[in-house]
Formats: sequence, structure tokens, C-alpha cells
Amino acid sequence: MAKVRRIPEYNGSNLREIIRVINENMQEFQKNITFENIRTSSPMFLGSMTQDEIDNLNDPQNGWVVYNETDGITQFYEGSSWKDRNSA
Repeated sequence: MAKVRRIPEYNGSNLREIIRVINENMQEFQKNITFENIRTSSPMFLGSMTQDEIDNLNDPQNGWVVYNETDGITQFYEGSSWKDRNSA
């Protein structure tokens, strides 16, 4: 079972803490998700960003997936860089 932390209520000065908790929760979820048990009859929509927006993401995490609007390709983050879907 995933250990999920409650997201603190925003008080005007704790945005970094909120983002940190959200990122920790996402990492915990990613550890526990297997695609073998996910089924859908609906399309999955990826985040869509320009190359500049992708390049300016702070602290991207392994497993993040985006649609690169600039190049018209799906990319995923692995190790220390963004990889094209077809390069795996």
C-alpha cells in the first residue's frame, strides 16, 4: 500500500512544501503502478508542452511523459534527460 502524505493547505508561503509533497506522492504512486492491471476504453491524454516549457521544468522525475508540441513527438524522462519514445 502506498504511503501517501496529506497535501498541506496553502497559506501564502508554503508553495514549495506543497509541490514537494505532491512530487513525493507521485513518486510513491509510480512505484506501485503496473500497466498490466490498467485497462481503459478511453484515450489517454498526455501533457502537451513546447520544447522551451520542457527545457524549463524544474527537477523532472524518471517516468514523466509529455507530448513535445515543437517536435510533434512523445518523450519520456529517464536518467538525466528527455528521450524520444522511439529511442527506447
